[in-house]
Formats: sequence, C-alpha cells, structure tokens
Amino acid sequence: MKNKSFFLFIVCCLCATTFYGQQRASPVTISFEKSPANDTIWLYISAVPNTKPGTLMVVAASSQINSFDTSYYPVIDTASTVSLAIPPDFRTGLLQLRAYFYPKIFEVTGKVLSKTKKKPVNALLITANQRIYNKTLNLSDDNTFALPGLVFEKQGSLIFNYAAKEEKDHPDVSITQIPTAADFSNIVLDQRFIFTAAADTTMKGKAVRRVPVIVKMDSTKKYKVLENVTVTGRRKSQAEKFNEQYSTDLFKSADEKVIDCLDNSNILSFPDCISYLRTQIPGVSIGIDKFGDSYMQWRGHETKAFYIDEIPVDIDQLLAISPSDIAIIKAYPPPYAIAGGTGDGGAVAIYTKRGEYRTNNSEPNKWLFSIKGYSSPIHNLFIVGG
Repeated sequence: MKNKSFFLFIVCCLCATTFYGQQRASPVTISFEKSPANDTIWLYISAVPNTKPGTLMVVAASSQINSFDTSYYPVIDTASTVSLAIPPDFRTGLLQLRAYFYPKIFEVTGKVLSKTKKKPVNALLITANQRIYNKTLNLSDDNTFALPGLVFEKQGSLIFNYAAKEEKDHPDVSITQIPTAADFSNIVLDQRFIFTAAADTTMKGKAVRRVPVIVKMDSTKKYKVLENVTVTGRRKSQAEKFNEQYSTDLFKSADEKVIDCLDNSNILSFPDCISYLRTQIPGVSIGIDKFGDSYMQWRGHETKAFYIDEIPVDIDQLLAISPSDIAIIKAYPPPYAIAGGTGDGGAVAIYTKRGEYRTNNSEPNKWLFSIKGYSSPIHNLFIVGG
C-alpha cells in the first residue's frame, strides 16, 4: 500500500512538473540592453529554429505618464532586433517593459454580406500609397474568406471592390483582424528599468541669474468707458463644423483648402470629386497614362497622396466615391506635409457624410477599412505615429 501511494505521489509530481514546463516554455526568448545615454533600449529576439511565424507585442509603461505604449513586431527569422527610442521626458523614473508572443502573424478574415450576383469581389491592400495585394476573393459557400498573412508597417487600407474599373458600386463586407491585444497571453519578457535624471551640462556649471520683470502701471492715464459695445460674428458653415469635428490633428494644416460639399450641391453635377476639384483649384489636371491608369497633376507635379476618411487610398478608389456621399474635400497644395507624409504633388483628402450630416440615401462605408500593421523596428516610445 505504501509503495502504491509512493508511486502515485511520483506520478503526480511528474505531471505537475510537465504542466509547469509547458506553461513556461516558449519558442521565443528576449534579451535586452540599455544604451549608456539612457536614450535607447535594444531588444534581441531569438526564436527556436523552425518556429512558425508569429507576432510579438511589446507594452511599455512609464511612471511619467498614465498611459501605455503598445507596439507589434513580426517574428519570422530566428534572430531580430528592435530599438526602442526613449524621448527625453521619459528618461527619469521607472520604465516597465512587457513582451508577449502570439503564434501567428496578423491576418484578416471576413464575410461578404451582399454583392452583385456573378461579379467576383477583389481585395486590395494599400500601404504607404503602394498596392501590395490585389486579388479576387476565394469565397466559401457562406461567403466567408480569409486573406493570407501580410507583413507591412504602420497601417494599411483594405478595399473591397469589383474587378471592372468603371464599376462604382461596392460590395458590403465585414472583417475581423487577429490577433488583438486580448489574444496575447504568453509573456516572454517582464523587465523594469530605473532611470535617474541626467546632469544638466548646457551652462557648463555657470550660475544663471534670473532678473525679475517689473510691470509698472501708469495711473495718470485717462480711459474712456464704452457704455454699449456690440459684437458681431459669422456663423460657422456646416463644412467648418464638420472639419472641426471629424478632421484629426494629423490632417490639419494652415495651407489646407476646405471645399464645402454639404451646403454647396454643385459637386452633384460632376462624375467624380477630382473633376469637381479642377473647377475649384487652379493648376489641377487629370489624365490617363499609357497603361490606362488615372493620374492627377498639380502645378506640374503628380499627386500621389489620396485619402478617404483619413485612410490612404489610390486615385482609382477616390474616383469611385459617389459625389453624393462626400461631405468635404480637403486639398493640400504642394509641397504638403500631413499625416507623416510629404511630397511636391500635394494631397487630397475627402470625408464622407456621417452622423448628423448623413443624408437619407447615404450609408457608412462597408468596403473600406483601416487595418493594423507592424511597428517600425526603430520605435519611438510614447509618441503618436512613432
């Protein structure tokens, strides 16, 4: 009896050890190094040979700010390096880094909710104004689909349309992108870094004399009191209110020209927004190149930056938007600098009707989506778009 009990005890111990080892085992390990200047942390990512491609999520938290910085990196090779640049404001106090591994790269699945019969549906992925994927969907019997895993930086615009260029209608589609942050549970790094304030050597040890500024009030002056003052102002247009409400700081510029398509219905007389734009801004032209592709020029330079609801698209997608669905058009003259991009051909952003500005016959887009890409291997912590 004692031997049997001892055997059961050994088996239980072995099972517990095996379970614990499985919980702790990971195909990915991370080592780290902090720069002497306290401005960079390097993460050295190692994967076991023959490990399937996966995704690493790195979460940074600083005692200087009540928020997190989350970045994502593809784990494809057996060894790779990530540089986390630390801004000056975060080089004091505590910095907590945690990293999690998920055994798949980003992938998109979805379902075609409605489409024109017998017309194949194309999926087009645009990133950094470049087409990196453009293929017909392989639909199952219930109209579901899965796109292959695609690796790209920052964000991409996923567009669903029909093959014919002259086709302005779009299918209705729903999508899901995985993994989400909630899917990451396998922690592979948990490290705290303590920073101390660096000495200020900008004055080379010299004392700084601060001179107080004294403001004198002249009591001898006489002031005339205005008994009745009437202040008049101009009521904001719908386009101005729409721009304030739906345009983010990345798409605001002192040089921007906002074209009203809410109170002004002239755009409805044109086949597309670029044709209308030509009548509103001098120096804009549109044409067809020798390959049959549309192009736009502004002041002699080709315009290559186009956005729909602040999602980067190509010119064909911009031309496919029905003029009746457009709320405002924002044109940025060359040279422009918005949303982290620059160029000598200017940029065009259209915003579709939404919220209280939506008319009865306009529906939200169900064919244009912004999907998440991977972070740059040189990532600036706690900086939007870093």
